[in-house]
Amino acid sequence: MNIALSILSAILLILIVLPIKLGILAWIVLVPLFISLDRTKKAKTAFFMGLCVGIITYSGWFYWLLTYKIWVFLVVVTIFSLFIAMFCYFTKLIWSRSPNPYLVILFPPFFWITLQYLYDIIPTGLGGFWANLGYSQIDNLDFLQVIDITGISFITFLIVGINASICFTILPYFRPTAIKSGIVFLGLIGLIYGYNLSTTKSAVSIEREINTACIQANFYQSWSWRKTHVDEILAAYTKLTWQAKKRFNPDFILWAEYAIPTDLLHNPIYYEKLSKLAKEVNSYIVLGSFTAEKGRVYNIVLVFSDKGELVSKVGEHSIIHRKILPVPFGETQISSGYNYLPFDTKFGKVGIIICYEDTFPQIATRMCKADAEYLFFLSNDGCFRNTNEPGLHAMMSTFRAIENKRFVVRVANTGITKTIDPFGKPVKGTIYEPDRDITFKDIETTKNTRQIFLTSIMPRSNLTIYTKVGDIFTLFSLIVTIGMLFLVINFRF
Repeated sequence: MNIALSILSAILLILIVLPIKLGILAWIVLVPLFISLDRTKKAKTAFFMGLCVGIITYSGWFYWLLTYKIWVFLVVVTIFSLFIAMFCYFTKLIWSRSPNPYLVILFPPFFWITLQYLYDIIPTGLGGFWANLGYSQIDNLDFLQVIDITGISFITFLIVGINASICFTILPYFRPTAIKSGIVFLGLIGLIYGYNLSTTKSAVSIEREINTACIQANFYQSWSWRKTHVDEILAAYTKLTWQAKKRFNPDFILWAEYAIPTDLLHNPIYYEKLSKLAKEVNSYIVLGSFTAEKGRVYNIVLVFSDKGELVSKVGEHSIIHRKILPVPFGETQISSGYNYLPFDTKFGKVGIIICYEDTFPQIATRMCKADAEYLFFLSNDGCFRNTNEPGLHAMMSTFRAIENKRFVVRVANTGITKTIDPFGKPVKGTIYEPDRDITFKDIETTKNTRQIFLTSIMPRSNLTIYTKVGDIFTLFSLIVTIGMLFLVINFRF
């Protein structure tokens, strides 16, 4: 029976993410697992039970890694399965030693956030994002507005807390306390919706519109092929850029991560072509490339002004590119580098984030604290063309936009390309599909299609509480968790 309940939780965990995306199930997803933990006699048994749940869950979440390398899939699933295994072990340990009903109910949500933080600093390039149940609420934007104060971890805390309260409401003991705790959690949820009503009344002021054009070129992902077809790729991007210019007269034209697969900074021929193109179209061109400096290779973004001048170069900043683990996804040769500073343009300061750096909230936050008025995300999810990975990755734009109350423009080589407003809503624009020569209205591009996404954004300079103070709630959870473990282990509190 315990095994069946645990497997049920694993299945529910798979159902709350894309492509099925039944986020409402998140509020009961851990109840079967909690009931099975209560019935389990030993913490060691709970550990292996959690390990099995993790293997099933993360195999469902990370199946797209099989399109890359099987051993990477196995390593990642194993590492993240230990998350749920440790969660189950320590939760059962606390439950078996503490007679305090409040501590029993509150330990799981605080401990989940603590483990999530620890996984966030593991240099796999995936981080606590994959342990964060709060992301399952992507379709409930009214509920998510509070993350501009608390961060997404608070949403996860409420989800795990509601699950624990439901569990002990079903079980015969601790029921009165569980009901009280559930009422408190529901009260917090009510306050969140109240905050949403006051927040959405503050409409985005239209000081000045900035027109952007995102080029989704949809090139074959193979790096060996791309390196030998640089001229073809540049010609296609150039043609698409001129088409965007004629239809929208954009202020910024964005190309994807690794758009031009050559070292542009050390290749004067291609550098001059890009400089000339930016000047001719009279627009800023933002594109992804790479460069080698002092024996290191950097994944970078180059920004050419409308005068053809190189404004800035931004490199990946996160620890995920240090050579610690043989992931993520074949970029072990890429070094971390440069800084978190936005760059100045005549349209305001722009923060740029490359690829899966957008899964780390602190990077976008540091950009905005450095006065970035809007954010550009450049990505390339081409390795995972027909899986749910591009969708999972693309939804990060929504959370980074709400946390910092900034417009986010996302461009990806094979999709998904879109723009998000400061409240997490997709910004409608015109999608031009050159292959079919049609224009229509939509909110994001189609995967694996050559398209141009044309839209407008507005700069914003106000800083949210979350932007200013960061993940204070996560640090609070860490302190509370340590305190709970100390009390129970030393005093059987």
